[in-house]
Amino acid sequence: MAKVFSFTRVTDDDLIVLPVLIQNSLVEMVLDTGASHSFIDFGILVNEGFRLNDTLGLIPVETANGIIYANRFSVNTISTLDITKTNFEITSYLFEDPQSEFKGVIGLDFLANMKFCIDLEKNEISI
Repeated sequence: MAKVFSFTRVTDDDLIVLPVLIQNSLVEMVLDTGASHSFIDFGILVNEGFRLNDTLGLIPVETANGIIYANRFSVNTISTLDITKTNFEITSYLFEDPQSEFKGVIGLDFLANMKFCIDLEKNEISI
């Protein structure tokens, strides 16, 4: 049986925001089904003890502001929507706006091999 999770969107311009636990840090991240990979602000990883020399390497990432090079890291755990991934590879860079309320993006790599439905009429995600 599917699990159903509610989200809040006040206007049609609002994004789907999820609470995400990355190791010990609880952050708000945007669900982006147009993103192939998940991203997080490097400041969150720094809080978790990561340093640049922990990187798995650089990859080019296409952002709204053009292509940037971002570091890849492996986080011990990442959890949202009652899904927990271990040793999950996430891409990270310093976000341009440190005051942004969103600290990352949950992409399709997190939802790989899952059947999910986003119901914008009911503001629900079924997994």
